[in-house]
Amino acid sequence: DLTERRTLDTNQYRDTHRAMPGHSKRCNPIVQTTTFFILLALLLVSVVAFDPKKSDGGEAAKSCDEPAMPTNKEEWPELTGKTGEDAKAAILKDDSKLQVDVLPEGSMVTMDYRLDRVRVFVGDDGKVVRAPRKG
Repeated sequence: DLTERRTLDTNQYRDTHRAMPGHSKRCNPIVQTTTFFILLALLLVSVVAFDPKKSDGGEAAKSCDEPAMPTNKEEWPELTGKTGEDAKAAILKDDSKLQVDVLPEGSMVTMDYRLDRVRVFVGDDGKVVRAPRKG
């Protein structure tokens, strides 16, 4: 009676696991083929929908009159005396990839040196008080 019961329990266990997804050693070839084509279709849709002009974080595409290659300028002494916003526009025209910050003279800033950042310090009148430079 006990042996018969163990055999019955083992068969029930085996049948239960056989019915559970992921426990079968062999998968239905139709399911494999369907899954493959669904994944392939999703990949193709994502490749076709990719727009390299919008891959810069959602900004609009840059105008054609900007230089193709950024300049290797480190400093802009010619901007001293101009307004902070005019200086920012001139720096971005030279290299649109730079992060340009317009700050009041004497502002507390971090001391890390970054070649992708330019700080423009302006006085109370809004004019650039010292030559903007990378860093």
